[in-house]
Amino acid sequence: MYDKIIDALRRNAVAEALEAARALVAAQPSNAEAQRWLAAALQQNGESQAALASIDEAIVLAPERADLHVARAGLLVGARKPEEAQSALAQASGLDP
Repeated sequence: MYDKIIDALRRNAVAEALEAARALVAAQPSNAEAQRWLAAALQQNGESQAALASIDEAIVLAPERADLHVARAGLLVGARKPEEAQSALAQASGLDP
């Protein structure tokens, strides 16, 4: 299900990854993992605000997943928001020490 997105990201085929990720999110809007991969594709496309919105949606769908909070922290570091990134990491650590 995610292989097409992951493969496209590995090949730096960003447009292909975005198309696949958007299609998956449209087909499965309550799938946190689909939102996570959409965030990765958006980030690789230079759309940091949209990537943050997508990872935030993933966290709304699965707030107990520490890996999503870590992914959010990575996006925040890239957006030069270290305080928010530190908060996201603290949240992840609280979920999975």
